[in-house]
Amino acid sequence: MSKKLIHRIYGILLSISAVIAGICLIAACLHIKSHGDHPFSAEAVSTAFSAIAVPIYIFLALIIGGFILDGLFPAEPKKPLPPKQHEAMAKKFYKNAPPELLHNKLRSKRLLINQLTLIWLIVGSLLFLLYALNGKNFALETINSAMIKGTVWLIVCMALPFCHAIFAAYYSKRSYAKEISLLKESGITPNHSPAAVSQRLYWIRWAILTLSIVMVVVGFVNNGTEDVLTKAVNICTECVGLG
Repeated sequence: MSKKLIHRIYGILLSISAVIAGICLIAACLHIKSHGDHPFSAEAVSTAFSAIAVPIYIFLALIIGGFILDGLFPAEPKKPLPPKQHEAMAKKFYKNAPPELLHNKLRSKRLLINQLTLIWLIVGSLLFLLYALNGKNFALETINSAMIKGTVWLIVCMALPFCHAIFAAYYSKRSYAKEISLLKESGITPNHSPAAVSQRLYWIRWAILTLSIVMVVVGFVNNGTEDVLTKAVNICTECVGLG
């Protein structure tokens, strides 16, 4: 059985499990809501969610199993998105490029546009924070209209940064493509040496995954799931006021 087929079967099983778990959650919520004057009590929620524990646990087990599957049967690497592909290729060229080519006009202009995006984002965020932190704009008597005005203010403050970010992404893609063409015309070849950082990140991810699995197992052994469920039910019934 090929790796591609194994990952395809896993994807189908995960999708089916996610659909079943979602249907069970929706059905449990509807069942709780349709019973009693105060349906979302701790006992009712605990009973309803205990009944659907098996499909939920299967779904979670499949998610954890996906990380193990990637380690045992790594999938074939997919082609990166065009902007990332151009950026990675440019970096490989620059590893063999002379110092005078490291500061060209295309690279400087791309950096300036990216910096402008960050500046617009900071300015827009500060303007919105000045509005949001002013208590006079959110009077309790007119809280509904105040929230609508706040949303409009957020859209106005973030419109320019958002549009400029789209332009920066488009320009970056075009700039990298043109830059790579110029580097090829200069007779520079890309450097294909493997990156040590990727290998370190690989082991760091596996270490974090192993530690996470250990902590989950310890939580099950110590009955931590019951504590989490009790706190979640209390938050829903007492703080949010669903009951």
